[in-house]
Amino acid sequence: MTDSTSYLEILAKNLRSSFMDLKMGRHFIFQQDNDPKHTVKKTKTWFRREKIKVLRWPSQSPDLNATENLWKELKIKVHKRCPKNLDNLEKICMEEGQAYSRDLCRPDQGTLLIEPVPKQRDQPPAPFCL
Repeated sequence: MTDSTSYLEILAKNLRSSFMDLKMGRHFIFQQDNDPKHTVKKTKTWFRREKIKVLRWPSQSPDLNATENLWKELKIKVHKRCPKNLDNLEKICMEEGQAYSRDLCRPDQGTLLIEPVPKQRDQPPAPFCL
């Protein structure tokens, strides 16, 4: 289990290089859930000091993170193949993971990781600060 100190070390070491590698520039909004290590004062202070915008996340919200949906799909596929040992598990995970494509996020291609959210008229945009 990661504590807030470890979490901040991971962010400090990896966050900027990740968004640079993804060619996101400096104008991005970081998303995280309400895990205690994400919401403690020192984590919020770190984001403010680094001038990184964080998407405000409602407490006890349904899981809106597409990555979690992808992990669920992978887990189901791996479970169906009944890995016999750790090496077999790793091999199956790699095969199933490589089989995914961007089509999982397209509504015309079957299974979706993200359901389209209807636009809500006359609603102010959600705040993007801590």
